[in-house]
Amino acid sequence: MPSPICSITRVAQRLKVSVRTIRTYETEGFITIERISGRCYLRPEDIEVIALVNRLRRDLGANLAGVGTILEMRQTILDLKERLALLERETAGQRVKSRKKV
Repeated sequence: MPSPICSITRVAQRLKVSVRTIRTYETEGFITIERISGRCYLRPEDIEVIALVNRLRRDLGANLAGVGTILEMRQTILDLKERLALLERETAGQRVKSRKKV
């Protein structure tokens, strides 16, 4: 897991949202805020999620419940893509082995 790189305040300023909004996203389970020596930091993937949530809310008018569902579906798709890639690598390896036997 990558280390946290950006303070919550800096992320809020960069994405033009309030710190409270980011904390709400944490409460909803969308992101994880890392606390180090009393300061709050975010990992790159959490910053990406915050930007995505903002787009969903602004562009599609999704509420937090809808955003949660969308994020769950997104994660499922990412997991399935990863599994598919693994299966494709395994299948390719088996094909190479079977060709060598022939």
